[in-house]
Amino acid sequence: QVYMAREMKTGEVVALKKIRMDNEREV
Repeated sequence: QVYMAREMKTGEVVALKKIRMDNEREV
């Protein structure tokens, strides 16, 4: 369970970083 949660957390962080990068590009 801990492993799955850790992987999910990492994926979420990556997605957030990707969205932030896109926003910066638009600006």
